[in-house]
Amino acid sequence: MILLFILTSGCDREAAGSPETILPEISSQRHQFVLQAPEHDRYFLGQWSGSLFDGHAYRTISGAGGGLRFSVESPRTLLFTSRLRAEAACNLAIALNRTQLKTLDLAPGPPAEQRILLPRRLLRSGDNILTFTLDRPERIRFYRITIAPPEKPGFPADAQPPLAWLQLPAALDYYLGAHGGKMSLRFTAPIPRIRLLRDDGTGESLEKEWTDRSRIELDMPQSTIAPRRLRFQLDGPPRDIGLVQSQFLRQAGSGANATPGSRPFPQTGAGTGMNVLVILLDSARADRLSCAGYHRATTPNIDRLAGRAWRFENAWAEAAYTLASTATLFSGLAPDQHNAVSNYFGGLNPDITTLAEIMQSSGYHTAAVSAIPYCGRTFRMDQGFVSFIELFQDTPQPPASAFPSQLEQIIQQAQTKQQPFFAYLHVREPHIDFLMPPPYFGMFHRGYSEYPNEEFLKRLKDIYFSRGEYTEKKYTASDLELLNDAYDENLAFADAIVGEMLAMLEKRGLQDKTAVVVLGDHGEGLGEHNQIGHNTVLYPQGLHIPLILAIPGWSDAGAVLSHPVSTSDLTATLIRVFGGKTAAKRKGLFSLRPTPTLISRSIYFHEYHNHWSILEYPFQAIISGHGDALTCRVFNLETDPRAFSPQATPLQTLYYFQRLVNVIRNRREEKLAPMASELKQKEIESLKSLGYL
Repeated sequence: MILLFILTSGCDREAAGSPETILPEISSQRHQFVLQAPEHDRYFLGQWSGSLFDGHAYRTISGAGGGLRFSVESPRTLLFTSRLRAEAACNLAIALNRTQLKTLDLAPGPPAEQRILLPRRLLRSGDNILTFTLDRPERIRFYRITIAPPEKPGFPADAQPPLAWLQLPAALDYYLGAHGGKMSLRFTAPIPRIRLLRDDGTGESLEKEWTDRSRIELDMPQSTIAPRRLRFQLDGPPRDIGLVQSQFLRQAGSGANATPGSRPFPQTGAGTGMNVLVILLDSARADRLSCAGYHRATTPNIDRLAGRAWRFENAWAEAAYTLASTATLFSGLAPDQHNAVSNYFGGLNPDITTLAEIMQSSGYHTAAVSAIPYCGRTFRMDQGFVSFIELFQDTPQPPASAFPSQLEQIIQQAQTKQQPFFAYLHVREPHIDFLMPPPYFGMFHRGYSEYPNEEFLKRLKDIYFSRGEYTEKKYTASDLELLNDAYDENLAFADAIVGEMLAMLEKRGLQDKTAVVVLGDHGEGLGEHNQIGHNTVLYPQGLHIPLILAIPGWSDAGAVLSHPVSTSDLTATLIRVFGGKTAAKRKGLFSLRPTPTLISRSIYFHEYHNHWSILEYPFQAIISGHGDALTCRVFNLETDPRAFSPQATPLQTLYYFQRLVNVIRNRREEKLAPMASELKQKEIESLKSLGYL
């Protein structure tokens, strides 16, 4: 999708900041497995579901069963405790390192606690595996899994819960990139001996040693080697210790100041009469705009806008699908915070103060027009909009040509109310179906001359929808040529409508009073990596989006900015510039900060393990699967911008997995519950026509 915003000014430079809590991989006698993905995905082997929810987080095991990997520093007898329930009568056999321990005879009922001793003679230093085997293909829900010494923990009953409980001896493994910074660790009691060992992939070396310390402060210089493993070896007699503080403050790297010039932001906000217009083009990918160097003239009107704007050539969506990505734009929160991630039940929580609500409270007439049900009232995307038009209520696939008249009405409404307007236009194109009329139909493709052409649409749908999510289908060259030609034509049609709306502003004397943003909600796979569509496409083709910001009186000279930004950065800047407020804990498009870690996710399905993209430019890591099927592909986007040459060492895999886990853990404090949504008939018809249902 591409969005068009009309903005005024304001400065959102922000110094880099506060320490980040980072939790290590822990080798200890104590293990509390987190059942909310993706924290411990790599420990669950075999046929486990992803994280599910029925009022409590749980995972299911089914089919032939599966396993659980855990690591201990030195073997001793442990106790496996779980709270589980079976959906039907079955027997669950449990083994430790291939030696049978016990068989549970389970019957349907409420969750019950099960306790099994893990004898020292069967445990080994390093990795151990518990296996669960079912005598029939039933499902068992696990609500809690703990492995710990049988005795009660030796810490005060009134102690504040630490980040993690360990039992000495233990080891903490941290995986760091090349960035420098300051690390601080604090424990509930002094530890007799702490050794710091460093591994850059060539072997372990002793860096430093402390005795009788409960706190460690460590300066980490920038390194030419990334990633690195730091192991804190905690030695002493068996004893329970709490890890109270585990933080890292990253240094800002060179070139982190992305402010586009020395001129300050002009005065902005509703009081200046400056309007804000947003046009979002669904499934628009950054590399298909002609101003981005594409070989076809797909976007001449957007190109002209870019000439008086900032074009962010390294902008990334935070989800590969519309619902979660649009909810991020409206809320300024990452998908794992706003939690509107399910296409079937996940609406925006009303406790979220949306961008539109802030703009309305700042004096704007707020209006939205949407061609897509996932940006609709059912998913509570209307929060803060005085006027909210759902074009899909009249026709399943409203064309882009319906939007200029809607914008004209918004302008008239705002003038009647004597307010500037904040307008959000959610345009379907270039999303399939490819319904562009002549002269755009036939602009690039050959072989189909008549319009409308059912044979043309049928062939494209056969190409687009025959893939499945993980297909091994091989597409013919003519299939992909037609798909790419049609996509480009549909984008050219959308661009022409953007041109009409920009011309309308100019004709009404509003060009110098309107700030404009053009961006996409996600991209589109068009055969690269044998992937077509979006939802689960986490390569650059699915996440790299156009983002153009034009603010009269400030961006007039135009510029191309190359630092990495994301959708929520745009929201933070709009709130600051036009809403007159600072978006708490958000950065912005022009902030001073270390190289950011940008996390993007795939679509949520029932019992589906999310796939994730972790971008620390120029490197992108794509993590998919779980347990023994977990994969991590790493790409250098400076030398391989289309991500065709993966590279990943075992150290890189561990680093990016832990980086993902720590970013999401830090966001969990703000995570909100999704709101139940129920699709209506018109929305179902529209989503079916778009291929979602």
